[in-house]
Amino acid sequence: MNRSSRSYQSSDESVSCEELVILVVGFLSSEDTRLSGFLSLTGLDPADIPQLLGQNEFQLAILDHLAADETLLLCFAKTLNIPPESINVARRVLVDKNRSF
Repeated sequence: MNRSSRSYQSSDESVSCEELVILVVGFLSSEDTRLSGFLSLTGLDPADIPQLLGQNEFQLAILDHLAADETLLLCFAKTLNIPPESINVARRVLVDKNRSF
């Protein structure tokens, strides 16, 4: 089964923050306009993304970008069958993780 068609909402399996970030990056990358919007706001080059995926600050930036655009957030949630509120939950987890350092 293709990752983008996998149903998380109806599954007992939970999605980790890191997996959610990867799903968001994949979603943004699936359309040039989505990805270019994020890249233009951050000043990043697409080649920078793989190295940044493990950094909490980048993960927060990805989640913040998605959460800031309700239309984009709802499209993501519908496309991947993930509750939209999971973005804010993951964001809180990452913020708490940053505070513990």
